[in-house]
Amino acid sequence: MSAIKLRCYCTKVLNCSLNCFLASFCLNLLLLQEIRIMIRHIVFFRISEQAEAFNRDELLIQVKEELGKLPALIPDIISFEVGINSAGARGTADLSLLSVFSSFESLAAYQNHPAHRAFVEWNRKRCPKIAVVDYEILPPEVAG
Repeated sequence: MSAIKLRCYCTKVLNCSLNCFLASFCLNLLLLQEIRIMIRHIVFFRISEQAEAFNRDELLIQVKEELGKLPALIPDIISFEVGINSAGARGTADLSLLSVFSSFESLAAYQNHPAHRAFVEWNRKRCPKIAVVDYEILPPEVAG
């Protein structure tokens, strides 16, 4: 990225005085206003007691594959990663979903989408969610 030379009220090149520092700070604030905050959506799943009779590894693969179909069906998803817990320690989640959406509205659209609702219903007695976290993040090009 090339440096941009700006002039402030003191008519000197930026970085020459407090006035220039303040002008630079204000410019950065204006640039940040153009940045759209994104939403990271994380879900943890655990095999239910009702599903213990099934082959654990096969069940987790099946749930992962079903979740993996959602990005092709729901346009609101920006990124989507499903992982099976490799450590498998007792009391931990068996599977996790890490996804990104452009806004809380797009996250809500994903959650209300018929394909997502069908997955939730299909998965209810297999490997239901145990915890969810949603938080704001900067886009990758800004976060660096």
